[in-house]
Amino acid sequence: MKVKFVKLILALYFISPVLIIAYYFKYQADESLKEIVVAVQNSLYHGFVTSVLALSVGFLVAPSVLVFRKKIRLILQYLLLVPIYLPSLFVILIALSLFNPFPMGNNGVVIVLIMIHLGYVISLLSVQIEHQIGSLAHVSLIYNLSKWNFLKNILFPQIKSTLAFLFVIIFVNSITAFTIPFILGGGRGRNLEILIYEKIFVDYKWFSAILICVIQQISISTMTYFFIKKEVFKKNYSEVTYPFQYVFKLSYFMLFGYLGVFGFGYIKLALNAFSHKYIGLLYEKYFYSDIYYSFLNSIVLFFSNIIIFSFLFLLVLYLLWCNAKTRFLSLFMNSSVVLVGVAYYFLFPIQNLFLNILKISIIFNIVYFVTLYKSVLEKPILQLKSQILVSQIYNLNFVYCLKVILLPQLKKVLFYLGSVLFLMTISEFAIIKVSGANLSTLGILMASYLSSYRLEGAFIISVVILLIWLIFSGLIGVLIGAYKKS
Repeated sequence: MKVKFVKLILALYFISPVLIIAYYFKYQADESLKEIVVAVQNSLYHGFVTSVLALSVGFLVAPSVLVFRKKIRLILQYLLLVPIYLPSLFVILIALSLFNPFPMGNNGVVIVLIMIHLGYVISLLSVQIEHQIGSLAHVSLIYNLSKWNFLKNILFPQIKSTLAFLFVIIFVNSITAFTIPFILGGGRGRNLEILIYEKIFVDYKWFSAILICVIQQISISTMTYFFIKKEVFKKNYSEVTYPFQYVFKLSYFMLFGYLGVFGFGYIKLALNAFSHKYIGLLYEKYFYSDIYYSFLNSIVLFFSNIIIFSFLFLLVLYLLWCNAKTRFLSLFMNSSVVLVGVAYYFLFPIQNLFLNILKISIIFNIVYFVTLYKSVLEKPILQLKSQILVSQIYNLNFVYCLKVILLPQLKKVLFYLGSVLFLMTISEFAIIKVSGANLSTLGILMASYLSSYRLEGAFIISVVILLIWLIFSGLIGVLIGAYKKS
């Protein structure tokens, strides 16, 4: 009975946006079919082109990571994951600094989406190739199999299920992007998320907007649910060095060129920001007051996010402790930011600091909790499944199991997740925007500078965000002993 009740609480929490919208939903005539068609075309273009290009380049570049020794290989794999966890505002900032003028519209949106996802593809494919191919590459080399024959007949068949999985993840992430097309779309790159936002907050035509929103979310939930059903990340072989004969020379250039783009872009911004032309920004009083109040709001918002996230996490842990299935959570991955934001805008239309913080935190966890749990927490928790079973044999209660078995062993992964949550919270823009909340945070402040193409001001705020994040992570890590070797 308790398990069913916990499942009901989680399900109601994650489907609450749909229930709220259903309550407020009213039919009204809305002639906007042409706009919808264009937005659908743009969304599909963003998703398809980004997925195909990221996977094509990633497939060719991933083997180059495996040529290096294990320590260097691990460093590269972690570095390649940075863009996917880096707030999209940072990637937009770097992209704008690299292109002058920047190609606004669909192509600009796709460029930034590829910058975000390419490292993720290369890193995950390199791990999968390492585990799936093993010594097959060396055996193929002994039999003098050509590079293209090896890629076509050995490598591709072994990892095609992983490629399909990654295609769906990147496609869904791209079509549900809000911040990137909002800042870089320039009116020509408007996807469904932006159209829905404009229909509700600009044109006040809710009927078609809400209908599109619900249909899009049902489609996304169905796709993610069925593609996550199968285990695509398998380990069939031990880790071995990949032969350099099966790596294209261009792959090394593309690998380090991709990583170098982020470093070069940020250094270029630093040089411009601290030149005599822009250093005056640091002496403007309003600049510091904006950062100060935005910082305070960001900190309060983070603690609110952590409280709700912790509550949801405890409910999921309880289900696992009761041997209950949690696969139903996959239905709630990649929730539409606009759908959830608009629903709670209807529920909490009043502008109040406490209600704004609460509203944003609820939306934040509906949008991100399941994705973060599945990608970061699920595997470490499942590795403790045998210990949970032993605790049940000895009739230990859930609280004791949590305190003595689970939390001590999950301390490091929870710390790193908390660090990522902190960076995401203080850099958040999309959720605050679509929820209609009048709340100034560091992310909102940085986005305002980006929207007006004042890149140097945006860069200074990004440095402030990174410094606050590093100080926070360092202090909390030392206090809880996360950096000590276990």
